[in-house]
Amino acid sequence: MSPNYPDEYDILLDCEYRIVVAPGTSIDLTFEDFSMEGGSSCQNDYLELYDVVSGVPVLLGVYCGTDAPPDTTSTENELRLVFHSDSSVGDNGFLANYVTNS
Repeated sequence: MSPNYPDEYDILLDCEYRIVVAPGTSIDLTFEDFSMEGGSSCQNDYLELYDVVSGVPVLLGVYCGTDAPPDTTSTENELRLVFHSDSSVGDNGFLANYVTNS
């Protein structure tokens, strides 16, 4: 979840979340709630989602506004989320859940 969720997240944040499970397993990630400052190109507040394959982060997408990332299954055993907020508007942020697949 984003900082302060479900309350408004702070401005000027840069947070990285690493979800790492046992080798040989994968991750199913779902977003239960998603609300950030919007914008046509997600330049203000955004969430970047990465699938880490052989130790290399591969960008799956950049998300903002109320367009949550789709349900995602990792290729291997790690996903990364990078959350950024700018110096102006805050919002509720996001709540995500994951399960491990063997």
